[in-house]
Amino acid sequence: MKNMSLTLYSLDKSTALRYLGFRDTVPEGAMEEILSRAERRLLAVMRPRYVFRVLTLRDGELAGAPGVLSGNAIREHLEGCSKAVLLAATLSSSVDTLLRQMSVTGMAEAMAADALASAAVEQVLDLAEEDIFQRLANPAGMSSARRTFAARQSLSVDAPSASPAPEVLGADGLAAKTPPVYPERTFRFSPGYADFPLEVQPKLLELLDAPRRIGLTVSPGLLLVPTKSVTCVIGVGEHLPKKRKKTCKDCTLGGSCSFRRSDTFCFGS
Repeated sequence: MKNMSLTLYSLDKSTALRYLGFRDTVPEGAMEEILSRAERRLLAVMRPRYVFRVLTLRDGELAGAPGVLSGNAIREHLEGCSKAVLLAATLSSSVDTLLRQMSVTGMAEAMAADALASAAVEQVLDLAEEDIFQRLANPAGMSSARRTFAARQSLSVDAPSASPAPEVLGADGLAAKTPPVYPERTFRFSPGYADFPLEVQPKLLELLDAPRRIGLTVSPGLLLVPTKSVTCVIGVGEHLPKKRKKTCKDCTLGGSCSFRRSDTFCFGS
């Protein structure tokens, strides 16, 4: 089990704009300034962190944690996978504090900040995936790509210094780096999507030791605290069935989704 912190240097404004209901329109003037100001304030206080754990799958269950993968959708999602990555990420409680303050002083900027923070969590998850699968591809050492990633994101990890990737002799007799073998993976699947119930949140956090490691807890109403946080499961294996794409048909929001009413998606195109 590993936990990390990283630094975001900019936030995904295009995704934030989708969350705000914009589609192809590029904001200018006042809206552009509101977004930029909200971005600066968020970047000044957020402390993104994440924790992950890789568990073996046996007969559709997590080894040592039966019953966590509840529901048909998550079992279908993990079909053919030999392992599952449990992942949790948070922007930290300081973001919640800032959003509450901004909701009192100016609603437009508060809405922009809320959308930017939601987009930022997805950025953290994307970066976490990149690092996790570099690790799985090269468990004996840190690949050059991962070193570049770590430097770019100011990533600090709790793992010991790793040795370079092993070398082999090519046909010309010169040393060549062994190319990493990347395991196949599914997309991130979070509690609350389809019939994967929110009731599994406490157990996921317990398995990840998330309250102690990254300060992530769950409320009696099964909401994550801090609110700008996500838990998810990613399947890992070889020769997986044709990749299943995320769709709206399994979503529990159904016809109440504001994204679908505006002919867009929460997960992009």
